[in-house]
Amino acid sequence: MSGATPGTPPSRPTGGAAGVLEPVVDDHSICVIGPALLEAEARAVLPEGAFEYIAGGAGDGWTLRGNLDRLASYAILARRMTGTARPNPSTTMLGRLVPAPIYVAPMGAQDFAHLDAEVGSAAGAARAGIPFVLSSASNRSIEEVAAAGRDAPRMFGIYLNEDDKVNRALVHRAVRANYEALVLTVDSLGPGVSERYLQLGSPVSRVAGYGNFDPARGGVGQFRNLRHGFANDDVAKLKEWSDLPVFVKGIVRPDDAERVIAKGADGVIVSNHGGRTLDGLPAAIDLLEPIAATVRGRVPVWFDGGIRRGQDVIRALALGADAVGVGRPVLYALALGGATGVSDFLEWLKRDFTTQMAQSGVFDVGSIDRGLVRLVLQDGALER
Repeated sequence: MSGATPGTPPSRPTGGAAGVLEPVVDDHSICVIGPALLEAEARAVLPEGAFEYIAGGAGDGWTLRGNLDRLASYAILARRMTGTARPNPSTTMLGRLVPAPIYVAPMGAQDFAHLDAEVGSAAGAARAGIPFVLSSASNRSIEEVAAAGRDAPRMFGIYLNEDDKVNRALVHRAVRANYEALVLTVDSLGPGVSERYLQLGSPVSRVAGYGNFDPARGGVGQFRNLRHGFANDDVAKLKEWSDLPVFVKGIVRPDDAERVIAKGADGVIVSNHGGRTLDGLPAAIDLLEPIAATVRGRVPVWFDGGIRRGQDVIRALALGADAVGVGRPVLYALALGGATGVSDFLEWLKRDFTTQMAQSGVFDVGSIDRGLVRLVLQDGALER
């Protein structure tokens, strides 16, 4: 079993009033064996509506499935006789040494997974030394999450509001709370939910709410007053409001990457929002290499979309990513064990990445290059 050990495993919430979900409240160690078991056990613990909100994708789920299937289509051509050094998975992100090129991707409404929501996932990431990106659609506030994350690297993922006073307030709060970068999210112009979640009546958690917009916690404005369009000048505007570097998340075209860099972006994140918003986008991994080739190392290229195991990290790095974000498995671990569960999962992922580095014949992150992977073609042959 890959669930809770030791102690009493978390019980399945009973629900409550129609359309209202009871959040999980447990916090304890979990034994992570693999991502499939982790997801299966989270499904057993969570109410169906909560699980469907986290796991589901838009439309027919073609993009959601593609993220996983296409990533697995890249074979690793392990190098042999490369020496006996112990693998070193560490790298630098935002000028800081981190234990692996992995970060927690921004995800809102984490109360679907656990009562502690983003406070729990940030605390777990901090224990593992993994950078954390907070979504402005979070249930808990910028300041609460900063306190939980202590001095670990953290970034703020901002959805632009129609009111620039609200945007400026969010940026200034992130600066005061020692966030180290802004992540401008441009791949979601509204909530991304699955048809199954809608069929279940769009249930919400008892602790639902957007913490960054709560006046009692220093918030202003309304989260749902979202901007429904973006311009390249939005990057420059964010840079005017603070000295924080600005990453643009949701880039799927090389020409868009070129334009946001020209407007001052300090990094790009190749992402299709986990298949949650627009069904029909290509798998994220198929977009990575041409974007990285266009960027040519001028700014960091980060990636998210289907990362589950250490070999997935290797595949993405080989195709041009400098770091990878992990999403849904973090919420599964949060549901199973709270902050401790998140830490356990991220420690497992770091170990798995280190093990797969050794098995692949590479001993530092810089040695993971395009020669290490080949796409498996439809006829089973490898690309040349």
